[in-house]
Amino acid sequence: MRIVPECLTALEVLDASSCPELDARSLLQHGMRGTLRVLKVRRTKLQTVPTGLTVLEELDVQCCHSLDVGSLRNAATVRVLKVNSAELRRVPEELTALEELDLSGFRKDIAVGFLPEAICARLRVLRAPDSRVRKIPQDMIALKELDLSECHHLQVDFLPPSSAAGVRVLRASRSNVHTLPDNMVALEEVDLTYCQSLDVENFLPAAIIAGIRKLRADANTPPEWDPDEVLFI
Repeated sequence: MRIVPECLTALEVLDASSCPELDARSLLQHGMRGTLRVLKVRRTKLQTVPTGLTVLEELDVQCCHSLDVGSLRNAATVRVLKVNSAELRRVPEELTALEELDLSGFRKDIAVGFLPEAICARLRVLRAPDSRVRKIPQDMIALKELDLSECHHLQVDFLPPSSAAGVRVLRASRSNVHTLPDNMVALEEVDLTYCQSLDVENFLPAAIIAGIRKLRADANTPPEWDPDEVLFI
């Protein structure tokens, strides 16, 4: 697809991913700005996030190498943002509804200040598989789901106490995780398959064992675990 037809005035979901010839100007049509809820344009030549998308809830601009990341502020209503541009230094403060952030393949660390305080406190889902993330920001008090699969640069203290307490799902397969923080008291589901650095005797602190409902780990999982509760890969 090269041009989005002008007649789609009731359009709510547009997936134009991997359309290298997409004319981004056709996304600026006034007719769809008030109806579009989901916009997926990954792997396109999109340069600017359109203005006036007043009901947009999900935006996927991963692998948009021409994107002006400053224009992300135009997506102020999005709840879900998928982006991995190396030019992104800070998530715009204007994204006041953001609840889920996907940084898959992000080639930089999440530096101090990358997430504004208000967004940090509201974010429920953070996905950063195959990224260079070293440590999760502090004070992510609403965080419930964290994906650090294939992250090989994680620090030993990769998850601060202020961000760990509410996490229910942790996916960290093929990462360099050694042990889990002992204050992940809400943790129910964890995937640590193929973690070569894992301390197989002590990776689960006693304080969080009782709450684990689903564990995916390699065949070296300690024998005291009930085999009916453990999924081996």
